[in-house]
Amino acid sequence: MVEAALMRAARFFELLRQRHHSPSSVNNDLLYLPKLNAIYLGISKNACSTIKSELYRMSHGTARPVDQSPHRRKDAGFLSPADMPEERFFELLMDRRVFTFAFLRDPMARLRSCFLNRIHRLGLEPYDFVQPSQREWVSNRQLILSRLHKRPVSFRQALLEDISFSEFLQVICEQHPWEMDRHWVPQSCVLARDLIDYPFIGRIEDLDEGLNHVARSIGAPEDYHFESVRLNRT
Repeated sequence: MVEAALMRAARFFELLRQRHHSPSSVNNDLLYLPKLNAIYLGISKNACSTIKSELYRMSHGTARPVDQSPHRRKDAGFLSPADMPEERFFELLMDRRVFTFAFLRDPMARLRSCFLNRIHRLGLEPYDFVQPSQREWVSNRQLILSRLHKRPVSFRQALLEDISFSEFLQVICEQHPWEMDRHWVPQSCVLARDLIDYPFIGRIEDLDEGLNHVARSIGAPEDYHFESVRLNRT
């Protein structure tokens, strides 16, 4: 019986990691909040920084320290499948007493944000790691320009040449999800509704209502209330 449970958990995570070219993203996307007995699945460019900051506030009863990244799960006390046996995380996902939730965004608004913040220019926040973000930015621009010109482009050209929103869309629409950057991989690939049963999926366009619903559902402090605060400019 134990062996069968281990096999189910192993198969579940195998299927989940097949959705994206970076298998380690599962450890960043799926977060268990032990103080609230809830699981949040974060999707890039879907207000993850704001949501994680608010979950910190729900968990600790105080705002996240300004010098602390919302994405450092150990500082926040959040746990991913990398922080416990995978079969234990699988049990939590299957447990109806654990409130599992996610937030989706209008796809075109999300793509527009990806373009402005990750292609047209590189938008960094104070807590971002600068060098990895810059490498990722140039790499994505090189890939897009190479596909547009049908030849390799130099580092300098990738830095200087303009890319329009329509050109960005043209290239990523030709990509397989496996090739895509995590910021614009389709939300459905990350959400994996065929594998995960969500009691609640909110909309970024109604983030106030959605986050306050989450707070009521997971037993956040009674005085908790979220009202139209965006952590990042994009």
